[in-house]
Amino acid sequence: MNLKTPMMKISFLLLILLSSLLCQAQDLPMSVDIIRFPAANGATQFDINFIIPYSSLQFKEANNLFVSDVLLDLSLSKKDTLAYNDMMTFKIAVTTEPDTHSNAKGYLDKLSFTVDKPDFVVTLDFLDTASGNSFYLEKELGLLGEDEQVGDIEVS
Repeated sequence: MNLKTPMMKISFLLLILLSSLLCQAQDLPMSVDIIRFPAANGATQFDINFIIPYSSLQFKEANNLFVSDVLLDLSLSKKDTLAYNDMMTFKIAVTTEPDTHSNAKGYLDKLSFTVDKPDFVVTLDFLDTASGNSFYLEKELGLLGEDEQVGDIEVS
């Protein structure tokens, strides 16, 4: 490539720098499903099911295992007021090195909570501590009405 002017050289270097920064700012590939069920006294139970493929995580070898730490910052808020916040650590361990690259295998977990008032927003912020990759989800939680039934599509 022939870069004749200083301005072209600077533009080319800025383009390389910007593209390398974008490559480093990767998201943590994973899947999250939020399912709701009727609970006692008109409340709604929410199950947050999530799976993180092992290939999405960066593992470190320790004591004949391959270990990865994922932090979760879970928040429930209502009209910009924080109602609940919890920080959780998931220690994920596999026994073989090939499993650390597997797309078919992953870490599966579920969180459950009950809400009895409308207009709550749940925020999930996952962070793979080794790679710095993250996954962020913010979702408004709709309560089930007293006569409302859960459909097959929502359950599956």
